Amino acid sequence: MELFKTLIISLYMLLTIVICFKNVGGESVDGLYFPPKTVTVRITNRLKDLQLDLHCKDAQSDYGFQTLRVGESWSFQFHPDPLWPTSLYFCSFTWLTDTRLHRFDIYSFRRGDRCRECDWEVHESGCCKVLGNGQLKCFDWKSVGDNNNNLGV
Repeated sequence: MELFKTLIISLYMLLTIVICFKNVGGESVDGLYFPPKTVTVRITNRLKDLQLDLHCKDAQSDYGFQTLRVGESWSFQFHPDPLWPTSLYFCSFTWLTDTRLHRFDIYSFRRGDRCRECDWEVHESGCCKVLGNGQLKCFDWKSVGDNNNNLGV
């Protein structure tokens, strides 16, 4: 009988947790974070009259090489792990007037990224996150010496 009670209580707790994850998706409730089902990361080229070459990936996924003209955007989607929210996606960027390879963590759970739609703009000075009010929060590049236009992430 005691085993039955323990089983019922465990199932009830599991059901409660599943319902919370399903219904809250990406919101903070009483200080707890529940990741969204899908995160979209959008990158827009805001370089002045320069084509942008980029390469994004994480430990498991590689989104390949992309080329964006000025004003063009490209996006990718992923599903955060709800039980171990440590997602990290990083990109390398190059353009003709700068021989360095610019690297940036485009989505980092540890940095505090908690967005469903994460919009970024690439500028010569760094990568800027577009905030909900339209303002930009800019970050400096992690740049590596002369890359000879090789996007090796």
